[in-house]
Amino acid sequence: TEIALQICVGLALVIGLERLRERTQSIVHNIGALVIGGLTLCAIVFGPGQSPHGEAGVVAIFAGQLLSGAPTTIFGDGAQTRDFVHVADIAAANLAAIRHELRGAYNVGTGVEVSVYDLYERMRAIVDGAPPVYRPARPGEQRRSSIDASRLRAATAWEPRVALDD
Repeated sequence: TEIALQICVGLALVIGLERLRERTQSIVHNIGALVIGGLTLCAIVFGPGQSPHGEAGVVAIFAGQLLSGAPTTIFGDGAQTRDFVHVADIAAANLAAIRHELRGAYNVGTGVEVSVYDLYERMRAIVDGAPPVYRPARPGEQRRSSIDASRLRAATAWEPRVALDD
């Protein structure tokens, strides 16, 4: 149940805590020992309904800043990399884990490193925004992040389907 709660909290960050609050309580009580709790969601999740407010969710934050005309803030030099995975791929990974009755921890990600600056440039090309504003790097921020989901792929044939540029 604890791991199921972690999954629900992760999904809540992506699609909005308010819309998931009642569903989360029901899901946590009903999932129990389902295998969905075995997945480790490590990549940066993006997708519809993600809030541009707060410190997490750089895709939504950049989109909100670019669309509003506000300066887009990049912490550090922008060369730090992240692995971005779409929420639909997270859902598909969880379904694959359930269907294959997996137990244990499995990483979910694309294995593709994208720099924060490259993410910004891809988005800026669509919206035609202003150059970014650089702020000091956040203490303890990871320099590189890429998720190896090969164990999940081998166990289920799961593959991410939604690319960052889609």
